[in-house]
Amino acid sequence: MKKILSIVLLLSSISIAAFAQQTPKKDGRTDRKRSELVDKTAEEIAKKRTEHIDKEVKLTEQQRKDVYALYLKEAKATIEAEQKASQTNTERKGNAKKGANDEVHKLLTPEQQKVLADKKSKSHKSAKSQDAKNKAKTN
Repeated sequence: MKKILSIVLLLSSISIAAFAQQTPKKDGRTDRKRSELVDKTAEEIAKKRTEHIDKEVKLTEQQRKDVYALYLKEAKATIEAEQKASQTNTERKGNAKKGANDEVHKLLTPEQQKVLADKKSKSHKSAKSQDAKNKAKTN
């Protein structure tokens, strides 16, 4: 009886742990919409959005031009903002890494700093020689 109870408790704890790790699903429409717009130009995004609203409400030619212009402006601004955010995140990560490396360097003894510097220079030399080998192979 104890074995059966132990097995039941074990299985229930595993299923609870598995359930707790599942991420909640987003609205399928949002995921689909985002995946359709990934890696598209501002013009493609504006055209697609204009076509969508045109199907819904039957725009006139002038309305279509105006709506397209608005969507194009918005898409360009969005793409620009995402690019800036990406660059900022990359710079922030680089600065954080450099700061952490500097702090670690301060904690090391002079001998440890020399060993680390030697390994780093060897790593850079081997990377350069590997690049040269790869370049020679392609030529």
